[in-house]
Amino acid sequence: MSDKHKQIGEILRAARIEQKRSLQEISEETRIMVQHLESIEAGNPGGLPSDAYFMLFARNFAQFLGLDTEIFDEISNGDLSDTTSAGEATPETKAEQAESVSQAQSSRFLKSLITIIVIAILMFAAVLAYDRFFVTSSDSANLEIPDLDSLIANIPEDIPTATEKEVLQVPKYQPPTPLTLQLTVLQDVWAYISRDGEKIVDRELKMGDVYNWEAKHRFRFSLGISTAIEMVVNGTKLAPLTETPRVISALEINQINYTDYFPVTTVNDAVTETTEKSLVDTISGGTDGD
Repeated sequence: MSDKHKQIGEILRAARIEQKRSLQEISEETRIMVQHLESIEAGNPGGLPSDAYFMLFARNFAQFLGLDTEIFDEISNGDLSDTTSAGEATPETKAEQAESVSQAQSSRFLKSLITIIVIAILMFAAVLAYDRFFVTSSDSANLEIPDLDSLIANIPEDIPTATEKEVLQVPKYQPPTPLTLQLTVLQDVWAYISRDGEKIVDRELKMGDVYNWEAKHRFRFSLGISTAIEMVVNGTKLAPLTETPRVISALEINQINYTDYFPVTTVNDAVTETTEKSLVDTISGGTDGD
């Protein structure tokens, strides 16, 4: 046991008692065993694995109490070796050491606080200077003062008054028309079909069956064979879902996308349809002439 270890232990013990902290509380917070804390306060490095452990745990002890650990370096260097002739510190010396640590810590905190305030003031002053000399001058340079005569000349003659403004007409909400679906089974197929989130089919459909359903928003299909059904939505026959048979999973037809499944009209189909219509009109006109 050395004077250095005793001084460190006495300082920690005095600070702990002043803060009314128990060794058990400090042990739970620092994860240092109570018997090791007792050995540190007693200045007994023999109660720990080595002197290095003593100094390490003592620093953690001091940091928890809010003490400045630099005091330990001063003690190790002999700067605070004020002891009695018998080599033991008196109670007055203990109190003076604890007070010295507290004053040193308060002084460092005050210096840090002053430094932060000064930096904040300088940053605020820099922002004001930038805004005053750069932003304001730049805006003033780009500012163009309009000619009063040109403003008067460009005033519109007919300025609508409040009574002449049209009242905004908000269209009345019109709910979407229902989706009508006619489904014809071309060959036996397993199917799962839901309407607006409600299951309506979960079984095998037989060839030749025809079903008619109506939905407010959507139909969803899962099919074992994509080409096994034929669908007519809102009176229009849909194109085959796929060109070759395959499994369909969670296919949705709704109020927005159902037109995407309409058959694609090619240019030849359009020309043929127009020619047939013209031929019919010609025949009808010739008959009327007769």
